[in-house]
Amino acid sequence: MQMHTVLPHGVLPGELEAGAVAALPVPAPSRPRPGSAPVPAAGLHRADLVARHRGVREDLRAAVARGEISARQSARFLARIEAALLVEQHTPPRVPGGR
Repeated sequence: MQMHTVLPHGVLPGELEAGAVAALPVPAPSRPRPGSAPVPAAGLHRADLVARHRGVREDLRAAVARGEISARQSARFLARIEAALLVEQHTPPRVPGGR
């Protein structure tokens, strides 16, 4: 019975035995496809709230980098903001003139 060897894409049989291939090719990192949904931030799914969360997180990182606040203060503030955004996400929208 003859066995078949499966080689990585782009590697020729002679290269593997001769040691010409130092390392096997590494697959490229997967990138998000155009039009794919962004990963929800802190359990948020509304686009406006995700954008606000991202903006606050970036502002806090910059403030920590400038030395204006500590990393601990940043984490506590971000946790409070995330909780408030989650509450806002699960609150029905207010209708003008509604009761």
